[in-house]
Amino acid sequence: MPEKYIQIDGTTGKPGYIGKDDGQKVPGMPADDDLCGITFELYKTEVGSGEETITVYGVNFACVPTDKCNEKNKETNKEKEKLKKDIDAEQKKIDDANKAIKDDDKIIGDDKKKPQHEQAKADKKRAEGEKKEAEKKQAGLKDELKKCGPECTLKFLVATGGDETVKYSLTLDQIKKKKIEYAVCLCVKVAPPKKK
Repeated sequence: MPEKYIQIDGTTGKPGYIGKDDGQKVPGMPADDDLCGITFELYKTEVGSGEETITVYGVNFACVPTDKCNEKNKETNKEKEKLKKDIDAEQKKIDDANKAIKDDDKIIGDDKKKPQHEQAKADKKRAEGEKKEAEKKQAGLKDELKKCGPECTLKFLVATGGDETVKYSLTLDQIKKKKIEYAVCLCVKVAPPKKK
């Protein structure tokens, strides 16, 4: 299980893990049981072009649900898994339709198979219809999955005594400018998708 508490170095903006005891002493820190695991990865990227290029350093944060958080969202997670399976099933239909369309195009494009052209055109039209239907259904399923939301939300505790929920990727300069002192992931109860 990943660590739950990250402290930010005020001078460099770089994160580092701290233990539960130190983390729980921080004013405004949520209870340990309410936290998910948190990970981070430092990155560097080039911004600009030519002589105007500068190197920017930053941090990508990620939340990892704990067993307790997964249990809290058990019903929703079951629904999410079902939605993911349904999305995969629609993707298989789309892939099968694409293959059928490609095969039919080969027949239609082959003058030696002229007697089969009409059937191939009809098959292609049917496959295109099936593909369109599967894509529409898949889009709806993906929308439902998005509505479920993540089990964990990134939270930054800032020097002014408040907190804010923000982007999962920040440059070190943004971290310092916002005066972020700590980063944690808060477990949230996610509503299951509405049954149709």
